[in-house]
Amino acid sequence: MCIINFNKRRVMKKIIQASFIILFQSLVLAQPNDLETPVSIINDGLDTQAQMGSVFTLNGTNSYDPNGTIVSYDWSQSPNGTQVEFSSENDSIVTFTVPTESDENLNMPGGDGDVICIIWLTVTDNDGLTDMSQIMIKGVEGEPPLSVINDGSPNVTLQIGTEFTLDGSNSYDSDGTINEYSWSQSQNGDQVVFSSTDETVVTFIVPEESPNDISDSSVTCIIYLTVTDNDGNTDMSQIIVTGLLNDDGQQLDLSDTSNTPDKFKLNQNYPNPFNPVTTLGYDLPENRLVNITIYDMLGNVINQLVNEVQNSGYKSIQWDATDNQGQPVSAGAYLYTIEAGEFRQTKKMILLK
Repeated sequence: MCIINFNKRRVMKKIIQASFIILFQSLVLAQPNDLETPVSIINDGLDTQAQMGSVFTLNGTNSYDPNGTIVSYDWSQSPNGTQVEFSSENDSIVTFTVPTESDENLNMPGGDGDVICIIWLTVTDNDGLTDMSQIMIKGVEGEPPLSVINDGSPNVTLQIGTEFTLDGSNSYDSDGTINEYSWSQSQNGDQVVFSSTDETVVTFIVPEESPNDISDSSVTCIIYLTVTDNDGNTDMSQIIVTGLLNDDGQQLDLSDTSNTPDKFKLNQNYPNPFNPVTTLGYDLPENRLVNITIYDMLGNVINQLVNEVQNSGYKSIQWDATDNQGQPVSAGAYLYTIEAGEFRQTKKMILLK
């Protein structure tokens, strides 16, 4: 009898141990496979120039987390760059004054006396995962030009084989003239053949898929426009052209009979650049308290266009380039932000006069 009880206890002990092992393995193996790291993005993700002594805005709100939320922003800088003082180190949008003199640093990129600020943004999501991005801002004398491709929209979708026009004529320089246009492309995208690389307006044919493609299901062309003004200052902008095998992909979106979007989205304003009225479109998959605010590049509130609870749907609002007091604002670049529940997104638009 004692031997039987002893054997039963040994069997039960092994069963319990095996159960704990299985449970532990399932917990350990399940967690990392379900997590994705966030993506840190500063402004439009491109290096740029800024006038020395001016206030420069760093915007991290385009950062995102594929399966969660970003809970913290941490701004820092490389010790090898010209040092700056942030207005804050942990807000999503911060500013700093571009230095007028270079630091005496042997590791400084560029030539002697150059002002080059190397800024880092580290974002952390609700799972504790992080990502860091970098932007370099070169300080220059005078106001640098602003590069604009077509209407300023960052993305466009076309049929493969279509001839697409790239127009840089909306680019401008507030204190001078643009002397040079230079079209180029990322080696990470599908390669195109420009009709010219140094004209204001150029064309190319959306190509068949190439070995350099970054997508398995479509053609992706990443195009850059660099403009240079009469002071030698430059600015670069980017457009991503997605090519589809036929029109079905684009037409499905246009013919969709559903009045409810599947996700929150802030669209690029149209037209852009504009004078004096532009339309801001946004998608609401759910009823939410919506706040749409216009900011200048210093982060000052210019106009609060929307602050109310709205039903789900495809929405739009017009801005007539006035502030909260109804006074016209000056020409230049502005930011517009949407807040709807936990969703927040910011885009840039350009007012011409």
